[in-house]
Amino acid sequence: MSIHKIDKIASYVLFLNENPKEIEILFKELLIGVTNFFRDAVVWEKLKETIIPDIISKLDPGSFSGHGSRGVQPVKRLTH
Repeated sequence: MSIHKIDKIASYVLFLNENPKEIEILFKELLIGVTNFFRDAVVWEKLKETIIPDIISKLDPGSFSGHGSRGVQPVKRLTH
């Protein structure tokens, strides 16, 4: 939207309807960045070896007892 200096979603939808190629560009922009991140082994290794352990070391020890989606255990599993 900002590339085309459009500030309202409704205006951007109209722009997309009038410019079908923009839909393809938008789709590729959203998809490629995400898939590249998740496929980048170097990024995942950095997360596993440095970033996640650093975050865990700064957490409140009480956080370590949680086994749910909000607890630390799911994150710790990524590093082991």
